[in-house]
Amino acid sequence: GLGMYLPFMIYCGCTLIYGIIAQVLKPSVTVEYIAILDVCFCPTPFRAALYGYIWATWLFVAIINWKIRNIKSSFNESREMAFSCLVVFAILTFSTVLQLSNPEYPFSQKLRILSTTMDHVGTNLVWWAIMGVPLFNCMFNRKKYLEYWSKKLRKDGLQHEYDMKSDSQNYSLTNRTYESQDDFLIFGNWNNTSNHAGKPIYLTNGEPRPQSAGGHKKNRKVFAPYRQSYQMAPVSSIRLNGKKKIDPQDPFDIPPMSPTTAVNSPPSSDPFNRFSDQFIPIQRQIQH
Repeated sequence: GLGMYLPFMIYCGCTLIYGIIAQVLKPSVTVEYIAILDVCFCPTPFRAALYGYIWATWLFVAIINWKIRNIKSSFNESREMAFSCLVVFAILTFSTVLQLSNPEYPFSQKLRILSTTMDHVGTNLVWWAIMGVPLFNCMFNRKKYLEYWSKKLRKDGLQHEYDMKSDSQNYSLTNRTYESQDDFLIFGNWNNTSNHAGKPIYLTNGEPRPQSAGGHKKNRKVFAPYRQSYQMAPVSSIRLNGKKKIDPQDPFDIPPMSPTTAVNSPPSSDPFNRFSDQFIPIQRQIQH
């Protein structure tokens, strides 16, 4: 909301105002280039204002980083940011003292080299502090590091944002489904479905199956026995005709139905109505 963007809007506004004022004022008051010496002259008041603004910026960054230090996420860079702030404060301290105590330092080759070296080393230290570990692991420990980051991203629910593969290993327990080779979904617990968020849904080629007469009990995560055409996944137990239950240890062990019950049962109460034409002849062969 507004509370999130307001600090950045204020900072951008202050930067814009500072830049406009610096452009409007005379060069002799801000920064003036002396061609004969090939140097820039900056009065002490303007230098103090410039470095004061830089210090305020990095103090604000350090305070924000300290405030959010306990927020853990995949991209938790609080330690890297703390190290970066220390490096920046060290460089700022040296540069501020040098600029205010010795404004003519550009005429000293040693001081110029020292200032440039500190800036160069500090910039590289910050870069390697952030990118060093990922770069090393991507080069020499790629597979394990990929698995490590995949787990962190899935834990934060960032699968879709980073286009992670949704195979059986990448599924969380609440997103796994039974899926046959002909795209017939038997059972599912689809938390990402907008119309059925958090509720069990039974699909037949994309269409919802009718609920049983007795409704659904509270979901119990069980594992179905392995079949060649189905993936291993947790499913939810359901009722048949409001009385007979599927064994939670073996969801395919359906209680036998008498011929009268099989004929008179309404199709809407039979979750396996799709296969009724195949089950009845097989049942008759077994009886004979």
